[in-house]
Amino acid sequence: DDARLDVLRSQIDSQVLQAQVALLQGDATVYREALAAAMRRVQARLAALPVAQTEALLTELEDLQAQIITRDEPALISRAALTALPSLGGER
Repeated sequence: DDARLDVLRSQIDSQVLQAQVALLQGDATVYREALAAAMRRVQARLAALPVAQTEALLTELEDLQAQIITRDEPALISRAALTALPSLGGER
């Protein structure tokens, strides 16, 4: 049924979006949990389909879930480095 597939797509999109937000926030736990929830939903709702139809999506979700998530904090410039710069108004 097309309406049920649309709902499923929307739910999976929401979980992938949640994973993306978690990734941007450096939250590996929420990232993996959101992807795992998407995988469970696909497996549960599309179990009647041939494996070939869901395999690519599940493989991609598994690959994403296996990625190592690190949060590289930007280096903060020191106040000394800032005061060493010439003023922005062109004065020295």
